[in-house]
Amino acid sequence: MKKIFALVTFCSLFLPLTAPAAAQTFEVQGQQEQQPRATSPANPAAKNKKSRAAQAGSGGIGWGNSIELGRMARAAEDALKKGHYAAAASYAERAVKAAPQNGRLWFLLGYTSRLAGHYQASLDAYRRGLQVEPNSADGVSGMAQTYSRMGNTAEAIRILSQLVAANPKRTEDTAILGELYMRSGNLPQALNLLQRAEADKPTAH
Repeated sequence: MKKIFALVTFCSLFLPLTAPAAAQTFEVQGQQEQQPRATSPANPAAKNKKSRAAQAGSGGIGWGNSIELGRMARAAEDALKKGHYAAAASYAERAVKAAPQNGRLWFLLGYTSRLAGHYQASLDAYRRGLQVEPNSADGVSGMAQTYSRMGNTAEAIRILSQLVAANPKRTEDTAILGELYMRSGNLPQALNLLQRAEADKPTAH
């Protein structure tokens, strides 16, 4: 009985994972994602802030000094704010064509493509980005989330399990993995992961 109560408690703590309007940058199948805020070179103060896109699998855009890339960054940001995901993906695609060796741009394309419902394009973009930045935890996380959105829960669990094992302090990924295990019916593992995520969650000061 205690385990059931604890599971319900932790599920309520992580309700943003399943609430459609939740202010989260990560998601599992069937959920909306918070629109990311791309970093623009025209806003120096924003460079020191972790953008929403970074949390969702881009790790920081790194647009460089290109004026054109800066314009596309702002255009993508505006499109995301307005919920125009297809347009945001289009701008991201133009950006990666201009800077194909920038892994973070590929991750941005993967993210925006997922929001637009272009799942295969999202996977392809994450794979290209991981060829450039093979050790990017954000890229791996983003790809796993796309698999989850596609309904391939088993592959999402496999990828996230490896990621969390190698990066145990990635609290959001741990919480997502717990949610995925809950969906698959493995409640003990789900409870264990949600407890870990809650314990590792930074405390407000």
